[in-house]
Order: sequence, then structure tokens, then C-alpha cells
Amino acid sequence: MQAHLPNDMSTEISKIQNLIQDELQLVERMLTNKNQSTVDLANSVSSHLIQSAGKRLRPMLVIFSALAVGYDDAENIHLDLACIIELIHSATLLHDDVIDNSSQRRHQKTAHLLWGNTASILSGDLLYAKAFRMIAEIDSPAILYVLAHATEKIVEGELEHLNCRRKISTSKLTYLNVISAKTAKLFSVATHLGAMLNPSVDCADAMSEYGHHLGIIFQIMDDILDIEAPESLGKPQGQDVMEGKPTLPLILAYEFSSTEDQASLDALFSNPETRLADIQPYIDKTNALALSRQEAEISGRLAKDCLLTLPDSPYKQALSDLVDFALLRQH
Repeated sequence: MQAHLPNDMSTEISKIQNLIQDELQLVERMLTNKNQSTVDLANSVSSHLIQSAGKRLRPMLVIFSALAVGYDDAENIHLDLACIIELIHSATLLHDDVIDNSSQRRHQKTAHLLWGNTASILSGDLLYAKAFRMIAEIDSPAILYVLAHATEKIVEGELEHLNCRRKISTSKLTYLNVISAKTAKLFSVATHLGAMLNPSVDCADAMSEYGHHLGIIFQIMDDILDIEAPESLGKPQGQDVMEGKPTLPLILAYEFSSTEDQASLDALFSNPETRLADIQPYIDKTNALALSRQEAEISGRLAKDCLLTLPDSPYKQALSDLVDFALLRQH
């Protein structure tokens, strides 16, 4: 698939965001307001994460999808949904960092290192509660069902992911099922909800699929960057190996290794003392990074095919550009 983004990826994502700059600013204000609690500790923990603003990809997807199907309503439900999605995402990050015992996120110490596991978990629960209070205020059974079902699937994905810990023999199918639930589900829900806001344009299912494929790309590229990106990007290189996560490059390295090498990889990956340098020769020998990129590119083509159901607009183009950004990003 031919991508056309410039080398400066930060500039490119900024150009995409500028198209909905006003909407994103309103979402930021909403996040700040909704994050307020009567408990100072909860404010400190959740603000630490929310105010270290990431790319806000999931809110962007809600907004772009809504505008791409022609949503135009003074109630601005798409902004409420964008805020809800980010609150849920932030809650999952607080929980994930405790589960993985992660030390850094977005160049900062993780909340559980600063305030402890209990405070992080409870603050994540509070963000979930705030999100579902906002959902109740929208008063739409269809939206409630989509978000409740998504939350259920995300938790199931996390549990299945735990079941795969330190099992490098995990199949590619199991891996894809896990990341479909754990990572791609919120992307899929974001684009699905945006498209639902204009029921006269029949593309909610296609947009849900677009979000799914985009989420798969982001996770695969995260897996690749864990192996080849410098530590200056805010995450220690080889962290997935240290945590015993069977990522796609590791799974493919195992799949395409000899029986003898598979036995060595099994032993290495089950050992908490193993580091990326110990497994790197097997990754190189099997060309696992290139094979992983091919999987991401397949998802990229499928994502762009889903956009064919949309009428042409700058918002449709932005959704297409996000696919290219995901495939080419370096952080």
C-alpha cells in the first residue's frame, strides 16, 4: 500500500488534528471538567494521566466519523462520546500499568509508582463510573449497549492476555483475538458510535470494521517499536519481553523457527530474567519484524476499503491519512 506522509510524523498528526481543532479543544475542556472529584487523591492520579495528553486518537476517531457521515447537531453528542471514549481509555491505562507493573507512560512515571496500586485501580474505576454517568445522560439504549459490550470485551481481552503471559507458542489467531478485544475494540467503538449519529447514512458497520483494522495496526506497530525503537521515546526497549508478553514479532519468530530453536525460545521466554538481546537473534533469523509489518499493511488495506462507503470529504481523507500515519509512525 502506498503511503504519502512526510518524514515528520508529528507534523502530520498535527495537520490531521487541525481539521477538528475546535472540537478537540472542547473535548479537552470536557475531560478536565469531568475529571473533577471531591477526593483530592483521585484528582491527582487521574489528572496525572489525562493531562499528559497523548494523541487523543480515539476522540479524533469519534469526531471524524461523525463529521464524515454528515452529523450536524447543536447537542454535540459526538463531543460527549469523544470524552466518554477517552475516559474509558484512560481507565484502562491506569489498570494496565498496574497489571504490567509498567514504570513509564508518555515519558512520565506511571501513576501506580507515584501513588500506589490501590489508588491507581480505584481511580481507574472512578473514570469508568464517570464515563457511564455521561452515557446515562445521553439516554440512548443503542449507545449504552455498544459501550457496555465494548467494556465487557476489553476486560475479557485483558484476562485472555494474562492467560498468554510467558507463552511464546501462543498462536497468531489467539494473539489477534486478544488484541481485537484489548486494543482494537475501543478504536472500533469510536468509529462505530460516530457513524451511528447519522442513521440516514448506512455505514456504521463498515466504520466499526475500519476502527477495528486501525486498532490492529496500532497494536502491531507498538509490538514492532518495542523491539526497534530507541528508549528516548518514553518506553524502555524490550519491555514486552521483560513482561512476558507474546507480541506478534515474537510469535512469528517462534512460528518460523526450527524445532530446536523453538525449544530454546520456550525456555528463554518463560524465564523472567530474559531480555530482548537474548531473543533478538531469533527475531532476525526469521525476519519476524518484516513479517509483522506485512500483517499491519494487510490491515491497512482492509481499513481503507471500509472507507469506500463514505462520501468524499476532508474528514474521510483524514481517516485515510490516519491509516498511513499508523503504518509509518515511529512512536
